[in-house]
Amino acid sequence: MMPVEVDNVGTRCSRLLLLAHLRKVVLQDVATLVDLHDPDCDYNQHHIFHASVFKGELFYRFRNELGECPTTAASPIVEGLATNTPAIRHQFHSLNSRLSALDNRFDAELLRQPDQSTKCGVNYN
Repeated sequence: MMPVEVDNVGTRCSRLLLLAHLRKVVLQDVATLVDLHDPDCDYNQHHIFHASVFKGELFYRFRNELGECPTTAASPIVEGLATNTPAIRHQFHSLNSRLSALDNRFDAELLRQPDQSTKCGVNYN
């Protein structure tokens, strides 16, 4: 069996792209955790928060801008429901209208038929 050669350049590039993406997540998390005051866990005391990258003017501006953003994001499921709810509601309304029309036709057909409740001397009511 021949050894498989690993594309080291591709692997390194992929790793760098992942780290570039994760740096955004880490910066957002740190900016949020620094302001979080949890009596069970004081995040400010962790040594990573004392790194110079989290002490500069650029990070403070980022933290302030992040604080102005909404703190919650809608889940994709909720967004999907909000988008599709009018169409679903329209379908239910249409279905309800058709069922009502069928019910009215059924009632009208029953009224046109002779009274069957006393047939053979048995009262079915």
